[in-house]
Amino acid sequence: GNWSNGGNWGTTNGIVGDYPGNIADGATYNASAYFTNAATYNVVVDVFTDNLTNLFFSNSQGTAATVTLDLDNNGLAFASSTTANTWVIGDGSNSTTTVYMAGTPGNVGAGVNLGLGQIVIGRSGNGTLIVTNGIVTIVGSSVLGNNAGAQGTLIVSGPGAFWNDHTTTVGGDSNSFGNMIIVSNSASMVFSSTPRVGSSSGGAGSSNNYFIIDHAYVNCLAGPGSLGDRASTNTLIANGGNVTNGYLGGYATTPIAINNYIIIKNGGVWDNGTGSAHPHSFVIGDANPVISLIPS
Repeated sequence: GNWSNGGNWGTTNGIVGDYPGNIADGATYNASAYFTNAATYNVVVDVFTDNLTNLFFSNSQGTAATVTLDLDNNGLAFASSTTANTWVIGDGSNSTTTVYMAGTPGNVGAGVNLGLGQIVIGRSGNGTLIVTNGIVTIVGSSVLGNNAGAQGTLIVSGPGAFWNDHTTTVGGDSNSFGNMIIVSNSASMVFSSTPRVGSSSGGAGSSNNYFIIDHAYVNCLAGPGSLGDRASTNTLIANGGNVTNGYLGGYATTPIAINNYIIIKNGGVWDNGTGSAHPHSFVIGDANPVISLIPS
């Protein structure tokens, strides 16, 4: 069915389990939305919506959902004062959730601003987010494949698609495999801190992939970036693309992450510090890895 609300999402002092509603108490979680249908459906944002604390696309265990998140000319903004805000896609174990996000082409306001919050794509299930137009801004962090058995995929594609992030972890759990980011078709992705593929501050993962293709541009404003920071076999491929001002190094850690890839081709660019005071470090593998660097 259809649910329409002339104001912002949320309830104050709602009952636990209200959808949409809060999951604890009104003082802490007072603007949360939960979409749990195991179906193919649309969510249309027809008014600017702010002060969100939680936005879950989380159909139940063993089910599948495909959702179009149509921002139209509007935006979604999470409360800016807390790190507890969360956007989750693919929450339940053994569930599959795919979300297509787009706003009106050319409208820079048609986007999602998570502030200090976090987006989790594949929390315990299989989550996919596809951004074809609009801006996603994250001052907090993003995680793909957050728990054992989880799998996350992020696709940012098209000249009107922009992803501005702080810290991104692609496969940080040692029992999460096959997580992937694809930046393609002249889309842009910017990191203000450390992008990690196959590692996190407290763990590592295997068989994770990052594709930068078809004139897409990725800019790492801080470092170090890492590819399998606790890894034994990792490969950086630049086939028809550019790796700008990169430094390949490493340090001794437990080698538990393997087969992580960053693939740059067809005019894709990874900018590792051009235009800043100095380029940032980029670490591949551990102190004694098998490193393959395949130039253009």
